[in-house]
Amino acid sequence: GAHEIVSGANEIVIGANEIVIGAHKIVIGAHEIVIGAHEIVSGAHEIAIGAHEIVSGAHEIAIGAHEIVSGANEIVSAAVESVNKGMMGSEGRLTLSHNSKIGFLINSCCPAEIMSYKTTPFLAKKLM
Repeated sequence: GAHEIVSGANEIVIGANEIVIGAHKIVIGAHEIVIGAHEIVSGAHEIAIGAHEIVSGAHEIAIGAHEIVSGANEIVSAAVESVNKGMMGSEGRLTLSHNSKIGFLINSCCPAEIMSYKTTPFLAKKLM
């Protein structure tokens, strides 16, 4: 009988041991949940970085557009300047000096028909 009581006590110890192992598994499970949540946070961070890059890209596009507008503004200024200086070609045609960067740029990239349109005194006054 005493032997059976000892065996029973031994089984209780084994059972308690299994409960400890079970508790250990629960802790491991919780740890995996924490790791999973960390990965989700890291993913969100990457999305935020991606969004930042998209915003930066849009900023660069805006800067590019600004430069295009500035360039157009310089072209208009050069055209007005050439009229103001009286740099009128033969038959009252508006000409741009090849010495100026903008004048060269316009003359080299625009068709001659556009650049050699006849400027009336009225239009010249409007440009001035």
